[in-house]
Amino acid sequence: MSARAALLRRLAGSLLTALVTLWLLVTLCFLLLHAAPGGPFDSEKAAPPAVQAQLAQRYRLDRSLPQQYLAYLADVARGDLGPSFQYPDFTVNELIARSLPVSAGLGGLALLLALMLGVPMGVAAAAREGGRLDRLLMLLGAAAQALPKFVIAPLLILLFAVELHWLPAGGWVAGDWRYRVLPVVALMLPNLAWCARLTRSSMSEALASDWLRAARARAATAKRACCSCMPCRRRRCRSRPGSVRP
Repeated sequence: MSARAALLRRLAGSLLTALVTLWLLVTLCFLLLHAAPGGPFDSEKAAPPAVQAQLAQRYRLDRSLPQQYLAYLADVARGDLGPSFQYPDFTVNELIARSLPVSAGLGGLALLLALMLGVPMGVAAAAREGGRLDRLLMLLGAAAQALPKFVIAPLLILLFAVELHWLPAGGWVAGDWRYRVLPVVALMLPNLAWCARLTRSSMSEALASDWLRAARARAATAKRACCSCMPCRRRRCRSRPGSVRP
């Protein structure tokens, strides 16, 4: 019972910390937006005073700052992010609902490809540790990790869309795979590098372990020894009578 109570207290503390952090972020964003010079409807051609008054009333800009803040907190607590300044015909919730499936699909595909490619690359680098392939893969992985996604994406657009004209530079057409390539690659590269380097480090440590040295001493083949580094393979080997144990 004490362990369960401790777990509940820990979960409650984590939830409270998350709520306080979210409140601080919301408050900071609200204050920064109001501290910025200008307004959301400022332009070279000023709107008539009647139109400006209607816009201020619609977006609650005619209220005092504390009233705007309390109304904003109440809307956020209900999950209502209000109307969009850039797209007046839509609310922020509608824009998120339209773009979230596309973003989630691109992110999931990028993560899947990073795992499918990163693990074999890490295994290949660990199997040839110190060789040319290992140095090349680790060099490319370090470069991919060092460059953030907002730097990789413009470089990919400049190369494949502007210079080579192979892929579109932006936009979205449902069902057209060409619009998925550049976003997925830009999202995948840093995760691919991280996955490859992590797999290589884990495999190198396993290949240098005492139990694998014993397996090699008993004339185990290199392919079988490399496969035995995997967790599922090690459990299977340990379950067999007479298998090599660490």
